[in-house]
Amino acid sequence: MDQQRIIEYMLNNVLATVIFFICLLSLILIFSLMQTDVEERKYEFAVLRTLGMPNKSLITLITIQTLIFALPAIVAGFGLMRVLVAASQVALNELAQIPITIVMLNRTYALGLFTGLLIPFLSTISPIKSALSSTLRSGLDKFRPSIDDVEVEMVRFEN
Repeated sequence: MDQQRIIEYMLNNVLATVIFFICLLSLILIFSLMQTDVEERKYEFAVLRTLGMPNKSLITLITIQTLIFALPAIVAGFGLMRVLVAASQVALNELAQIPITIVMLNRTYALGLFTGLLIPFLSTISPIKSALSSTLRSGLDKFRPSIDDVEVEMVRFEN
């Protein structure tokens, strides 16, 4: 293998690793956002279930909430991508002193849209299960703290 091919493989691997960790961080961020939202609205969901709302409608409600978080982020992400691509093109034209045209392929937009929708829906699975698994009695109890599953254990390490 020649030197250029080795550098190309290394850069592709580094970029794939960075993208993987960004997707993982966004999954964790959206999961915690949705989990917090479901925990705060547990009383509201219990009242809706008491009034006869089927579980399917509750799932739809939480999914729409996910879309409300995801769609503006997707639009902002595509807008930021366009600005950064234009800035990169100008910077490369100035640096290389030759006209360089950067073209984004349709699969780039498709992958961004797919990832932008898949990650929020994957991170919604656990909050939906949490909202549906709570009993009506515990959901309607407003005076009981909703975060009682957290347990902190401190361990002191000796030298």
